[in-house]
Amino acid sequence: MSVCGLVLTLCDDSQLRAETIAELGRWPQISLGEEEFNRLPLVLDTPSRNEDRALLNRLEAMPGVLMVEVAFVGFDEHSGNSQSSRSAAIPGFPEISPDTQKDDRKNGF
Repeated sequence: MSVCGLVLTLCDDSQLRAETIAELGRWPQISLGEEEFNRLPLVLDTPSRNEDRALLNRLEAMPGVLMVEVAFVGFDEHSGNSQSSRSAAIPGFPEISPDTQKDDRKNGF
């Protein structure tokens, strides 16, 4: 299972923006947040990374969506994916070790 926290930047056209939000509300894999200043947070919950990628491509191609930002990606270790949720990071970003996480918490991060 894959869970992604995303933030969409939507277009300025209020009608197209409303149509985009309505369409996204019909996708069973998506939980929508509250739109604010043309930005819409959402959670994408899919059974696999492949479905994740396909839906991200669909989101990016929507006429009312200007940009898709990834805030979080997590993978269930028991879903058959080869990587754990901690190491299944976005390509190009380093894995955060448990020691680093402890240090960050001590420093208020």
